Amino acid sequence: MRRLLIAALLLASSLCGVPAVKADDTAGDFDLYVLSLSWSPEYCAANRDDKAQCGLDRQLGLVVHGLWPQYEASRNGADWPANCPVSRLRKLPPGVTAVYPTENLFRHEWREHGSCSGLSPAAYLDFTRRLYQRFQAPAPLQQPDKAQSLPARDLRRAVLSANPGLPPDGVVLACKGNRLSELRLCFTKAANGKFRACPVSMIADATRGCPSRIRIRPLP
Repeated sequence: MRRLLIAALLLASSLCGVPAVKADDTAGDFDLYVLSLSWSPEYCAANRDDKAQCGLDRQLGLVVHGLWPQYEASRNGADWPANCPVSRLRKLPPGVTAVYPTENLFRHEWREHGSCSGLSPAAYLDFTRRLYQRFQAPAPLQQPDKAQSLPARDLRRAVLSANPGLPPDGVVLACKGNRLSELRLCFTKAANGKFRACPVSMIADATRGCPSRIRIRPLP
């Protein structure tokens, strides 16, 4: 009878256009956090219509993309939980745009990733803010006024040098083609959120994601 009931619920959710939640996507059940920081000039080169982030008055450099719960090792083919079944975000917590470049981005990130953190929206935003403030941007990413090209290893070294305590495997570079698009940093899930090494799967992906020499798009 129980199996019939579960099957009926899954069928009903599919008919209503609501994706079924995987059994292992449970809020709070993960191993670490990944703080993803986006290089806004690269995002805006492909999203010029996003005036909230890319308007001429914005002039943003490295911004928060999201704070993502992550598994240490893949679970049933997934490297992270997503869209966990929690209450809908009915009201934005105060101070969203002091952390995220836009309110819409926070809404999206809360729905897909924050919902799996086990935190309230306000606590998730505050934790993101604290981790973001802990990170120090390296010299090449401090509001450059001209296009840059440098070896990927040099950028990694600059990130490590600017952030004592960050282990060599604690940062992953993400690129679109030969251009930097994001930095991804790994933190413990503890309340003090310390730097830590990233999972092996992330490091392996990173070696395929960026060329040996990276271009950095300048601010508009």
